[in-house]
Amino acid sequence: MFLRNNLAVAGTFFQKRESHKVTYRSGRHKSELDLLVVRKKQLWRVKDCKAIAGEFVTTQHKPVIFVIRLDKKRKPKIQGRKVIKWWKCKGQLLFDYADRVRDEFMRLNEVVGDLEDEWKKFKNAFVGTAEDLCGRSSGKGGQRKNQEWWTDEVALAVKEKRDLWKRIESLRLEGHEPSVSLKLAYSQKKNIARRVVQNACKRWSRSYITS
Repeated sequence: MFLRNNLAVAGTFFQKRESHKVTYRSGRHKSELDLLVVRKKQLWRVKDCKAIAGEFVTTQHKPVIFVIRLDKKRKPKIQGRKVIKWWKCKGQLLFDYADRVRDEFMRLNEVVGDLEDEWKKFKNAFVGTAEDLCGRSSGKGGQRKNQEWWTDEVALAVKEKRDLWKRIESLRLEGHEPSVSLKLAYSQKKNIARRVVQNACKRWSRSYITS
């Protein structure tokens, strides 16, 4: 039946001592009665298979553990928002923006319409002018990389934090509990990354205002 359906008994592919092979014991009688079966093409996923000595699920039957590799769930790629590049609006471009907005408001005083039309004209004076002068982001690279506060220092701090988090997640997927020192290191890197991002945003805000 196993050959016909391309199945394999997982426990037969690992070298174990007898106490980890026997799943049923009754007096002097013992047997590998409880089996875990997988398709042969999925056998590479099996990392371990053994009976737990000294433990019983029901009378005379030992529990059998089955450790497998799971595919990491991929997050769907989300299209970012196409935002106006307001951070470009400084220097001479800021003066041009102010002149264009002033001209738009002069036209608003000349044209009288209903409330909805007036609101659209008012919005276009600010948003439409900024879009013409500064443009919009593509939305593909995420908002962070389009911001001037996203410096090499910020990128490094965030990367170090993410690397430690990936190590913690990989250990948990393998059935191991991360060490206290690893958790503490991640917590420290997380706090450092938060401070670096906050300081970078503050510096960028001050430079934007003064420019």
